[in-house]
Amino acid sequence: MARILIADRSDPEFSAALAKVLSLKGFGTVATACSSTEALWLRLLSDPPDLLLVDGKSAAEILEKIRCTPRVQNVRVLVVDGDHHIAQVLPGAHGYIRSPAPPQTYVQAVRSVLSAGS
Repeated sequence: MARILIADRSDPEFSAALAKVLSLKGFGTVATACSSTEALWLRLLSDPPDLLLVDGKSAAEILEKIRCTPRVQNVRVLVVDGDHHIAQVLPGAHGYIRSPAPPQTYVQAVRSVLSAGS
């Protein structure tokens, strides 16, 4: 079973709802983090998930740190943002979801990234 962390500081209610959807779809353990980028980083270091869904505001800094830190280099990252140009700006992510999107879009993206990493 996968371990997923959803980190969206701007919308904790969305994070909680998405966590419930992903749990109901059988993806494993799904947790949320709605704190600062630094707190998210410390959480990643202490307990790395298989997949991180992160908002565009935190993504650039987190992606850079992940790629430079062996302990968390295997964490796959999906960036969730309303900017359709974010994929060109944030290299290193395993995928992008342009929000808002229907729940099925998230489910498909998570399934795709997790199956690619198997």
